[in-house]
Order: sequence, then structure tokens, then C-alpha cells
Amino acid sequence: MSREFRGSGNRLIGMISRVAKLTMHTINGASRSKHDPGRWLLALLGCAWSLLLTSPAWADTHALLVAVGKVQALPARLWLRGPENDVALMRAVLQERGVPAQNIASLSAARSDTPATHAAITQAMAHVAQRAHAGDTVVLHLAGHGVQVPQRPGAEAEPDGLDEVFLTADTQAWNAAQGVLPQGLYDHDIGAWMNALVARGVRVFGVFDTCHASGMHRGAPGASTRWRGVAAAELGVPAHITTRRAQAALRAPTTNGRVLALAARAHESTPEEWLPKGSPQARLHGVFTYAVVQGLREGVADASAMRQTVAKQYAVTGRASPVPVVLGDGALGL
Repeated sequence: MSREFRGSGNRLIGMISRVAKLTMHTINGASRSKHDPGRWLLALLGCAWSLLLTSPAWADTHALLVAVGKVQALPARLWLRGPENDVALMRAVLQERGVPAQNIASLSAARSDTPATHAAITQAMAHVAQRAHAGDTVVLHLAGHGVQVPQRPGAEAEPDGLDEVFLTADTQAWNAAQGVLPQGLYDHDIGAWMNALVARGVRVFGVFDTCHASGMHRGAPGASTRWRGVAAAELGVPAHITTRRAQAALRAPTTNGRVLALAARAHESTPEEWLPKGSPQARLHGVFTYAVVQGLREGVADASAMRQTVAKQYAVTGRASPVPVVLGDGALGL
């Protein structure tokens, strides 16, 4: 049972008690008058039932956690190990916060999960959207490589002319003839999915632990730090097409009905490291995911508190770059 449910449940018990007392008072009064007490009872019970159905106590949380370490179109030197650990960590903290295990879908290379192919991700997104109702919260967590590529033909124009793309397990090399990155998960598709949820009254909490996250590189391996993100050239995109546009102004992300936690600004990469540092139980994690999870474990419940918590954790470890961003206002919905 979530903290939100328990708190709202206590309020509901009080409300039901008050309705019951009012009902008995009304029945007693009606029995002494010419009014039919049965009609009053039915009316009051109908009001109580309506209040119950619209109470936050009945809100549910659904989560889609996606980890991609190995991308079909990338050489093995750019494969990642941290995203799977990120998803396991996020799953654990969501369950600690009261989200039922059956409401959490994980896509990764882990044995117990479905591989995070483009088809599997889009199907899972559709399934979550089908289950979520007004008042519910949906958590979307993406951990892995991100890349900027030229916009798809016919897409809504971006100021920089670039799309941010999350690399799925089966992302293929750049298709110059069609001007697309086959099987990549485009930022516009993610945005459209979120917009549809918000339009139905669903709250969205998105955590994007990839490079170029604010628009939506893991470089050479190091002893303790690796970088999430790849140069577009690694996927066959001509370098001059993206670099000439990189400094253009960016469109402000839509934040109504959602909180977006982004690991880096649009031009930055984001690291993964062995965490917690110095611990024999340390595992490779995205630094950003780890910070968000720590915030959730400390009880952070809204955008402002998450913004402050993540900034504090980065400051304590002396991280000046990348700059994490938490957009939106209000409750996370957890």
C-alpha cells in the first residue's frame, strides 16, 4: 500500500464516518416526519460513493522502466553495463514507495525482463496508456544511449533542426535515403505519448538518464567513469549535418501535468560510475538515476524538492558537469 493510499485512506475513513453519522441523523429525522427515509439514505449513499471514487486514495501508479546497454548498430566498445542496474534500482525504490510489482514493467537484457527493442517499448507504452486512468501517475524511466540526428522528414520543425533519439536494443544504422534512424525511439513519439496521458488527467513523472536528455556519449571506457551517449557519426550520420546545428536555440519542453527529470542539457553527456563509491557492494549506475533514487528514498515528493536534492548531491561530489535539470512543478505522484 502506497504512502499516498494510506494517507488518503485515513481521510476516507473519517469521511465515511461523517457520512454515516449524517445518514443516521437524517434517517432519524425523516422517521419523525412525513419524508421517506429510504430515499434520503439512497441519496446520501450515492454522494458518498461518488466521493470515494474521485478520492486520491483510488489513484494508481504505473511504471515503465527501460534499460538499453547493447545496441545492435553500435560496436561493442560502446556497449553499457549500468542501465540494467539502474532499472533494478528504480524498480526497488518504486516498490518501497508502495507501487505494486504488477504495475511495474521492466524492459532490459536481464533474464527476467523482455529485451528493450523498439517494438517491445512501444507496445509497453501502449499497454501502460491503456491501464492508466484520470488521477493515476505514470513513471517512465529511460536509461541508456541518446543521440542527436537530423529531423525526420515531415516532422514539426525544431529550432536546431535535430531530433533527440533514445537508442533501443535493435536500433539500426542511419538510413540516409529515408532520413531516419530505424528503430530509434524519437523524442516526438515520447512527447506525444506523454501528451495523450496528460490530456486524460494522468500525471507523468519522467526520468531520462541519457545524454541530450533536455532535448528528449558514452566515450572510451575509463577506470571508474563512462559516458552515456554516442556521436551520431557512430551510427553513420554525416558529422557536418549535426555539428553545424548544435548551437541553435532549443524549444522549451512541455511541462503541464508532468515532472521531467533530465540527466543532462541537450548538448551534454552524462556519466555512469561504480556507486556507492568505496562500497564492496558498488555497481555501475547512471549517476543521475542514483541521485534520483536517493531522493525518492529520502521521501522527496515534488519537483522542487527533487530539484534541490539532485543539485545538492551533485554539489557534494563536486560535479560541475553535466547539469541535471528537473522541469515542471507540483507532486511527483508517488
